Amino acid sequence: MEDALNIVKKGAYIFFLGIFISKLLNYGFRIIIARWLSPSEYGLFSLGLAVLSLAMVISSLGFPTGIERFVGISKENKEKVKAILKFSIYIGLFLSIISGILTFVYADEISSIFFKNPDLTLILQIFAFAIPLYVISELASSLFIGLEDPKYRLITQDIIGNVSKIVLAVILLAAGLGLKGITIAYVLSIAISMFLMLFLLKGAGYLDSIKLRRHKELLKTYFSFSWPLLSASILFTLMTWTDSLMIGYYMAEDQVGIYNAAVPIASLLLIVLTGFKGLVLPPTSRLFSKGKLDKIKEVYIKTTDWITLFAVPLLLLILFYSNEILYTLFGPAYMGAKLSLQILSLGFFVAVITGPTAQAVSMTGKSKTILIIRVISALTNIIANIILIPSYGIIGAAIATSSAIIVYNLLTATFVIRKLHFTPVSKYLPYLTIIGLASFLLIELFPIPSQSALLYALINGGVSIVIFFLLSFLLSKKIREDIYELLRFKSG
Repeated sequence: MEDALNIVKKGAYIFFLGIFISKLLNYGFRIIIARWLSPSEYGLFSLGLAVLSLAMVISSLGFPTGIERFVGISKENKEKVKAILKFSIYIGLFLSIISGILTFVYADEISSIFFKNPDLTLILQIFAFAIPLYVISELASSLFIGLEDPKYRLITQDIIGNVSKIVLAVILLAAGLGLKGITIAYVLSIAISMFLMLFLLKGAGYLDSIKLRRHKELLKTYFSFSWPLLSASILFTLMTWTDSLMIGYYMAEDQVGIYNAAVPIASLLLIVLTGFKGLVLPPTSRLFSKGKLDKIKEVYIKTTDWITLFAVPLLLLILFYSNEILYTLFGPAYMGAKLSLQILSLGFFVAVITGPTAQAVSMTGKSKTILIIRVISALTNIIANIILIPSYGIIGAAIATSSAIIVYNLLTATFVIRKLHFTPVSKYLPYLTIIGLASFLLIELFPIPSQSALLYALINGGVSIVIFFLLSFLLSKKIREDIYELLRFKSG
C-alpha cells in the first residue's frame, strides 16, 4: 500500500504543478479573449469548443481511459504498451479524420439550424482541422499517465502547448484577425503539443514497428473494455457542455460568453481532484488484479482525505470573493455570472469531495456501469436544462449542471460503497467545513481594505486560507499527521 500511495503522492505533485500552470495559462488565454473580444464572440468560441470536444470524444472511442488502465497493468511489458498505443492511434486517427471532414462540410448546417447563428460556421470549420490533432494528443497524454510518468505531459501539453496558445493568440489578434485568430491559435497550439509528445514517444521507442497480430487477445480485451466507454465519454462530454449548448440554443451568444466566465473559475475546484485521480487508476488497477481490496481501500480513503483538505478552502475562496474574481479576470461585462459561479462551485465541490470514485469504477473493469451512470446523469442534465434555461437563463443552466454533477457522483459513490465496501467521503469534511467557515467569516467581519479588487481578494482570501490551515494543523492530530505524510516526499 505504501508503494501505491507513494506513486499517487509523487505523481500528484507533478499533476498539481502541471494543472496549476495549465490553469494559469488557460486563464491568461481566456482573459485575452474576454478583454479583446466581446461576450458574444467569446460565446461563439465556447460553442466551437463544445463541438470540438464532442467530436474528439466520439473519435477517440473511449481509448484514453482504456490506455490509462491497461498500460497501468502492462507497463512492465513494453511490447504490450506499444501494441495498445499503435492500435489506438490507427483507429483514432481514422475516425478523427472522418469527424473532421464531416464537421467541416456540415458546419453551416450546425451553425444555422441548431444555433441559428451563421457566424459560427467559420469557427467550426477551423476547429475541424483540430479534431485529429486533439485525438492523438489525448491518446499520447493518457499513455504518460498510464506509465505513471506525467512530467512529459506537463512539459508538452500543460506548459509548451498553453504558452504557444497565448503567444499565437496575441500575435494573431495584433494582426487584426479577431475571433478567427483566436481559433487558429488554439488549433496550432494543439498541433505543437501533439508533435512534441509524438517526438518523445518515438525517442522512447513506443512508436517502433510492431505486429499487432501477436497481441490479438490483449487488444481484443482492451477494445472490449474501451468501446463501451465511447457512449459513456460522449454522455460525459454532453454533460460537460450541455449547459453551453442549450444556452446557445435558447438564448443569445453573449449569454454563452458570460456563462463561460463562471465555468472555468468554478472548475478550479477540480484541480484538487484531477491532481490525484489520474494517478490513482494505474496502481489501484494492479492491486485490483491481485485481489488486494484492503490496500485499495486504504489508498482511496487517504487520497480522499488529502483532496478534501485542499478543496474546502478553495470552495470558500470562490464563494466569498466571486465578485472580485470575476471583475479581475473578465471585467464588468461578465459580472452577471456571479450567482451561476457560486452554484457551479457547489456542484463541482460535491464531485471533488467524493474523490476519484469514477476511477474506482474503471479500476474494476465495469465500463458498462460507467455507461449507465453517465446515461442517467446526462439525461438529468438535458432535462433540467430544457426546463430551467427558458425561465431562469444562465442561473437555470448552473442549477441543472450542478444537479447532474451531484447525481453522477452520488451514483459512483454508491457503487464504491456497495461493491468495494468503503465510504469515499472524507471523515474530515464536517470538521474542515466548520474551520473553513470560521476562518473566512472572521476575515469577512474584519477585512483588510484595498482599493484594488484583485488585491482585496488575494490579501483577505490568502489570510483566510492561512488561518484555515493553521487551525486545522493545530486542532487535529490526525490532520496534522496527514499533512506531514503528504509533505513527506519519497522517491522510492
